[in-house]
Amino acid sequence: MESKKALIISFSGIGDAVLTEVLCENLKQMFPGIIVDMAVKSNSFPLFLNNPGIDNVIPYYNDERKNFWKYIKKTWNVMKKKYDIILDVESTPRSELFSLFGKKAAYRAGWYKVSKHKILWIKVKRGFFYNNKIVRDNAESVTKNLTKFLDPLIKSSSLENYEKTFDFKICITDEEKQEMRKNMENEGMDFSKPVVMCAVNAVSDGKRWRRDYMMEVLQYILDNYDYQLLLFYTPNEKEYTVNMAEELQNNRVFYSIETKDVRDLAKLMVNSDYYFGNEGGARHIAQAVELPGFAVFSPDASKKDWLVNNGNTDYDGIESSDILGDSVYSMTEKERYDVITPEEVIKRLEPKLLKLKKN
Repeated sequence: MESKKALIISFSGIGDAVLTEVLCENLKQMFPGIIVDMAVKSNSFPLFLNNPGIDNVIPYYNDERKNFWKYIKKTWNVMKKKYDIILDVESTPRSELFSLFGKKAAYRAGWYKVSKHKILWIKVKRGFFYNNKIVRDNAESVTKNLTKFLDPLIKSSSLENYEKTFDFKICITDEEKQEMRKNMENEGMDFSKPVVMCAVNAVSDGKRWRRDYMMEVLQYILDNYDYQLLLFYTPNEKEYTVNMAEELQNNRVFYSIETKDVRDLAKLMVNSDYYFGNEGGARHIAQAVELPGFAVFSPDASKKDWLVNNGNTDYDGIESSDILGDSVYSMTEKERYDVITPEEVIKRLEPKLLKLKKN
């Protein structure tokens, strides 16, 4: 009997794409022998290599996504594989083309959405080519909502006793780990001391914790612990990050280890002991390689949505409501962010740092 074939489409940011891997984990457990493919942005592509939960990763490069005719041609060719299951996590008019070209697939799912456009005065419901529209539950985390894509499959396949996993992973080989370890040693890093990876920057100002607050916490770690800080950055974040590293003026601060892509970032993480910094895609990568961490959440990124720890406090963080409760929602976003002071962060981070020391 021919194996089932499934395609997952996720063209969102790197962090969102990493969380989507949870669907691969579940499909492999639900249907032994299933072939699972993922269509992702090219910058996310390296993260999903060498993953036993994914059989093929299909990268869409910028020119293929932005040029409509190239996009149609590539998507048409991808769908020649004749998938049985299509999980369109992206759920945009463009990504819905996968379900149009694969309309013979028995299961085609996307998010339930109402179009911004109207015919006369009536809002148009989107998703014409899905035969299952998934409704988000705003009370649940991102990964729990993602696994709702599986609910109709579980029911139709008589798998009612199946227990979902909410774990997601990135797989780095031992060879890759050792190669990066040598690079880190060549830069002067000492693996007899804990390595704390620090996300001091973010993709936008609104997701970046105050610079002076971040500097105070980093200085506290250097003053009180014999740990090494590894500051990393994308090319667009280099100047900001290098300036902070040089201002710290400490030979236990490292920032010059080159990474050519996000997989190299994951290789750094598997050689580190802890993650600290801004919430975002990098923290999702850290958790996917099982690197414990503590993140500062911006006002538009709630722990309920994005901190998927399943009760495991190795993955932790702080948001303004942890300090002032629901009263923060009457504040401006800047005021809410400023509520998270270095003192509040250190109070919660200290037990994690002490645990590193014992190990």
